[in-house]
Amino acid sequence: ESTWTFVSRPTNASNICGNTYNAFIRVHPSNANILYIAGVKGWRSVNGGTAFPVTIPSVHDDYKDMIFDPSNSSIAWFVSDGGVYRCTNDAGSMSCAGRNHDLRTTMFFDIALAKTAPNRVLGGTQDNGNIMTDGSLEWKSVSYGGDGKYCAISPVNANAMFAQYQYADSVAYSSDGVKTFAVVNTNLPSDEEY
Repeated sequence: ESTWTFVSRPTNASNICGNTYNAFIRVHPSNANILYIAGVKGWRSVNGGTAFPVTIPSVHDDYKDMIFDPSNSSIAWFVSDGGVYRCTNDAGSMSCAGRNHDLRTTMFFDIALAKTAPNRVLGGTQDNGNIMTDGSLEWKSVSYGGDGKYCAISPVNANAMFAQYQYADSVAYSSDGVKTFAVVNTNLPSDEEY
């Protein structure tokens, strides 16, 4: 039978779990003193979890997973909202570098299609705000924010659209095909994340 004992947590522990889908703990395969805890942010302990003094460097927020390289356990691979990262993993200093050259990925929360302009697509994305295309392979940023959310295009006017940032009171409206947006959050709850 296994038991758990609370040892410590990172100083800024509120950033461990933005959502439970992106939280994990990993222990080094050959050195139980090296462990990682991550969620929104990521930390490393080299003393079995007594302290987590090292914030994982140069990796984008919102960690998704981590694996140790099966052929070299001093290398760890992280995936986050920012892509794929290769990090050194020994007990000394830690360094990380992105491996995202020419990697084009976007996670959409929502998309809207224009009934009167079949190639127009508006999307709310993770960490890339709201983006739009009119059929091109290139998407352009059309509104503010890190996380885009819900969006809509009028069924009778493809230039009339709504976009939202990650909070309930962040709905914006454009009547000119996203040249300008005006916040229209009157009477909506504030500071509630979706």
